[in-house]
Amino acid sequence: MRKYYAADDGTVLTYPTEEEAQAGLLAIRKAVSDKEAEEWLYVERAKQNVTPAPEKNADLIGREITIDNRRYVIESVGEISGDVSMRDITFADTGRKTARKGGISCP
Repeated sequence: MRKYYAADDGTVLTYPTEEEAQAGLLAIRKAVSDKEAEEWLYVERAKQNVTPAPEKNADLIGREITIDNRRYVIESVGEISGDVSMRDITFADTGRKTARKGGISCP
């Protein structure tokens, strides 16, 4: 029996198991929560006329790194979540597109 999740915008996502549906729902809720937190922070800074400090991870954007013998370029670092979006450039000359998202810990 396939499980599904219907988003508020009418999008329906299907999953082969209930566990995968729950994991998908948690991922969607986290993404929405992160986006709402970033928007809230933006509004609060605007209300107080505060310019955000430079991102401490801004120097990571564009940096090339290697994970599991694959080359990636860091495209963004989430201000609140710390999630890192990377583009796989291992096979860039072949036209294949691969992306990876994960956490990062900075000292």
